[in-house]
Amino acid sequence: CAAPVDQVLEVLRDQCHDIVVRLCGRGASETAVRQLLATLQSNAVGTVIATTGYADPAHRDGPPEYVPDGYIDSCRLIQLIREHYPEMCVGAAVNPFKYNIADVHLQYFKMARKLNFGAEFIVTDAGWDMKKYQELQWFLQSRNMSECVLARLTLIRPAEIRAVLDSPERGTVISREMAALLERESNINETQAMAAQIRRTALAAAGCRLFGYSGIQVGGVTDPKLAATVVDQ
Repeated sequence: CAAPVDQVLEVLRDQCHDIVVRLCGRGASETAVRQLLATLQSNAVGTVIATTGYADPAHRDGPPEYVPDGYIDSCRLIQLIREHYPEMCVGAAVNPFKYNIADVHLQYFKMARKLNFGAEFIVTDAGWDMKKYQELQWFLQSRNMSECVLARLTLIRPAEIRAVLDSPERGTVISREMAALLERESNINETQAMAAQIRRTALAAAGCRLFGYSGIQVGGVTDPKLAATVVDQ
């Protein structure tokens, strides 16, 4: 957002009971993070989600680096928050939408590491694969890990489907089959396409509740009228 953070928070305070801020370590410095945390605390923001951020395209190929230049690792962000603002509630992210065993175990290892550094709850990345939402809960339950987990769901407008499919760095995992379904729905008209997505999101929310999730986040909601419709469903 181009506006100063304190101005954005002032607007949000009139609209929201509680505010959760997602901190991204990509392109950040520790000095800037400390300044941002001070601003958040002075504006009574008590909950943050610490993330490293999605990889720059230049860093997705070639030999792996522990933390490339230009990033602050999410565990370091959690450390900074714990050192300077121990009263804050800190969350972390996990991407359960991985489809080979090495990537799956890496995601779960990173999640456990974030919890060990002091994260109090977990938020998933967004996806449409309900079996993966269930798999994450099975993993936690099998290891007696009882932290709260929120499932992130998302709505995509028909005009955005192709961009999401072609840009995996956005973090939204969508299969070719699901993308084809969304595109077929969008060929009818946008109103019916959004109605079908909202219904699907409501069913996913019900499924996540049955799996044991503590709550959901819904992304892609762009106006109050759409927000009200989603909440009603």
